[in-house]
Amino acid sequence: MGVLHWIAATSVVALAAVGVMALPAAAQQETASEAATLARIAPVSDEVASVKPESTAAAELAPASTRSEPAAEATSAAAAEPPKAEPEVEATPVVAEPEPRPAVAPATIIADPLMPEVRTRLGKAVSALGKDERTALQQLYAVEGIKPLWVADGALSPRGAALRAELQNAGDWGLRASDFDVGPDLTADATPASLAEAEIKLSMAALKYARHARGGRADPAQISTYLDRKPQFMAPKRILEELAGGAAPDAYLRRLHPQHPQFEKLRQAYLTMRAARAPTPIDAATLIPTAAGDVPATTKANPKVKIAAAALPERGSAAKLIANMEMWRWMPADLGATHLLVNVPEFQFRFTRNGQVVHTERVITGKPETQTPIFSDIMETVVFKPTWNVPDSIKVKELLPALSKNPQALARQGLRVVYNGKEIDPTTIDWSTTDIRALHVFQPPSGDNALGIVKFLFPNKHAVYLHDTPTKALFGQTRRTFSHGCIRVRNPVRLAEVIMEGERNWSPAQVAAQLAPGAADNNHTTLTRKFPVHIAYFTAWANETGEVQYFPDAYGYDTNINLAIDGKAHLIALKKEEKLDPPVVRTVSTTSSAVTSRSKSSVSEWSQKAFGNGH
Repeated sequence: MGVLHWIAATSVVALAAVGVMALPAAAQQETASEAATLARIAPVSDEVASVKPESTAAAELAPASTRSEPAAEATSAAAAEPPKAEPEVEATPVVAEPEPRPAVAPATIIADPLMPEVRTRLGKAVSALGKDERTALQQLYAVEGIKPLWVADGALSPRGAALRAELQNAGDWGLRASDFDVGPDLTADATPASLAEAEIKLSMAALKYARHARGGRADPAQISTYLDRKPQFMAPKRILEELAGGAAPDAYLRRLHPQHPQFEKLRQAYLTMRAARAPTPIDAATLIPTAAGDVPATTKANPKVKIAAAALPERGSAAKLIANMEMWRWMPADLGATHLLVNVPEFQFRFTRNGQVVHTERVITGKPETQTPIFSDIMETVVFKPTWNVPDSIKVKELLPALSKNPQALARQGLRVVYNGKEIDPTTIDWSTTDIRALHVFQPPSGDNALGIVKFLFPNKHAVYLHDTPTKALFGQTRRTFSHGCIRVRNPVRLAEVIMEGERNWSPAQVAAQLAPGAADNNHTTLTRKFPVHIAYFTAWANETGEVQYFPDAYGYDTNINLAIDGKAHLIALKKEEKLDPPVVRTVSTTSSAVTSRSKSSVSEWSQKAFGNGH
């Protein structure tokens, strides 16, 4: 954005302070509106409109008789008409050339007397800001002829007062007013130094508020490596432009917060709880882990009675609502008119079409040690009668230890092994010297397939997807953290029907045909109407009436978010999303002559890593 744009943007303030005040009220409003429009549409380039060369202008102003015509046109005209005798006419009187008009001097830009003081103090004041914010402020106040944005006539302007008040009301939005330095209280005899300080402090506070409103109080990566979200930042230069060109800076700040209906419902619940000073919820430190789940250490009625945590209603707190509001600040601004949102702590998904929830269902999510990552991607494919390709993490942690005890372990689970394009009998492999990751282990479609009969792909770096499961009994549990990270769906066929109805106008019978005996195995149906999938983590969710339900903090994110907001992210013990090293072998050891064994130097290393005891 160039200098002209800054001048256009800040001219609104100049108009309000100088020219507009002399007009009637209606004219003032119209002029201010035009100035605001100019600020929004001013070109971003520093280039000015080009003017025609003097020779061109002179040619246009010359009498017709003195202009030279193209030779081709003259020849053509002569050939078209025979020569005619020219009628006698009176001599044209000579007209004196008009005197050249004096050049118009450019408008004098009147410098505001406060700006030198602002510029003098600016360098040191903005040193604490980030590079982009610092650059944006320096460019703003370097514009020739700029007027202060927030002070005028020795005091805060009405716009400055509105901005200051909104910054001090930050607590109404789950932020902290104490985080924003709004500058000194200005008295009637305010000095240029205090006026300049107030101007700079308010601009800096506005930028910081915008950063916090867009989720910049904490870095999601410091909370968990499974939390694949980013704050929804806006460019500082754009923020200052819009603040300078807008008429209501307080309303502008409010619009920076998430516009999702859930965010506003949680905010209203937070305001109500804050006003009522709700009682402290059950503290995690007072719970005792038991086989049945966490229970209160004692009860007033009978200290010996222990109640399973599942029987206790989850309680809300201001901190819990703040953590959930912060999660919304990291969500995409537009979830999509059609989208699928999986809420991990709730163990449920919602499928929304054209803005209306049309289908919900229970899900199973990852265990605390193999968490379901939190991210967004695009649903692309529905797979009917899928093949399960076993991931390396399961090969190493579960299959290999089982094979060391029983070479028939793969066959019992219906798993097959392929190496270099050839299927291999698992019982012929020397598992003590073989890196199982070098093998392709898969389970063909069947009723016992780990993925069930349907899976839903939204390709992502976490290798996570939604799928069916043969272990339906687990859906009856209250806390359903049982998977290795993928999301199991209780009734995947119904989800396929809902998706395919919108995708191809399929009936349930057409979906059933894809699953019938004789239908193609591992049938990938690519969607033409792709839609977003959001794997989310909200331990507080408001229903249509605004009543909030609370869910257990299965992965401890609420606690970690509040630690990060408090500047204590260094206290968070990060649970890293596990990444296995690449296979260390080039070949596989079997009794078959088709493959050869690897070097003995890597055998003990791999065996120790896989089995933990060298066997």
